[in-house]
Amino acid sequence: MPVFESWLLCCEYADRQNEVLKDGSDIKAFEYGLERFPALERITLTPAAHGFTFKPLYGTPMLRSLPYGFNYNIPRGWPGTYDHLQCEPWETETDKEQWRGFREVIRCLAENKAPSVKDLVIDVHQLPTGLTCHFFDNPCREYDQLVAVLRRPGFRRFDLALTAGGQPSFDWISFRNGRIRRALAEASEDLEHIHLRTDWGDEPDFNTGLDSSGLPYHFTPLLDIFPIERWPKLRHFGLSKFLVRQDDVMSLLVALPASIRTIELSFLCFLNDGGSYKALLDEMRDTLDWRTRDAAVRPKVKIGLDGYYSDVVYGRAIWLEREVDSFLYEGGPGSSRGREVRRWWYDTGRI
Repeated sequence: MPVFESWLLCCEYADRQNEVLKDGSDIKAFEYGLERFPALERITLTPAAHGFTFKPLYGTPMLRSLPYGFNYNIPRGWPGTYDHLQCEPWETETDKEQWRGFREVIRCLAENKAPSVKDLVIDVHQLPTGLTCHFFDNPCREYDQLVAVLRRPGFRRFDLALTAGGQPSFDWISFRNGRIRRALAEASEDLEHIHLRTDWGDEPDFNTGLDSSGLPYHFTPLLDIFPIERWPKLRHFGLSKFLVRQDDVMSLLVALPASIRTIELSFLCFLNDGGSYKALLDEMRDTLDWRTRDAAVRPKVKIGLDGYYSDVVYGRAIWLEREVDSFLYEGGPGSSRGREVRRWWYDTGRI
């Protein structure tokens, strides 16, 4: 499709979208759909539906209707920390309206529409975006609505993606004030899947050269965020792009219930003197009792890694599953031939 035709069509789609947002017909359609699908179990919210050029992530009717060869600027539905270090506030209605879809979804679910829904997934597909962490700073109506959703009987899955830009300047208050933990503690005891992701891929102050980079000051204990003891049926635990210490990660892994089957520990940044992926996996293999369990119930561990700094592409990564499984349970080597694997085992906090 010629560039000029693509531009005209893009403008047409933008005008139609603005009309939909103005009259709220998208929310009306969503509420109508909730009424018509009484067996609906999962709702996925994503700012990444368009995926990559010519490769949408979700095949929605609108995206399937796009003409062949239509080249357009990929929209991302939520603000993110692509080019700046500060995440958006959660104070005024104008601020909150940037996450319009999220607000409307939790409102509908809190009003007990679609009682069959047991899973709420915020999928950012490794993009540096998500719900602003300032959502958890102060009491608000939306926080209460989210808690009401988590309290649903039989609620099973919650994937939460947060932007955390600027948190070092605020003493990490969004993660240390206890409001995330209190909300998660309200989740049903039937919860089977929890995943928390932020947009922190590097040490704090990595790009500024400040001496505080990687210091324990930035550390927040994971068990101050995750009330693991409240989830006896948990089958999946995931943590992505978070500042951690190896001993603290181990404390959380030890606390996981025997029901756990899959674990994801991706893009973690180990603070200074706080361990490394290599040392963590060594300790997991040598101290946890997972190797003594039947093969069918051993936890499967997945690790996601960025490429080299110059090669990082949002939404793409290196994934290690079989290699980790071999190392933990089959006596596989902790390193092997190959450039990526040697880099993976490089004994520093930032792989």
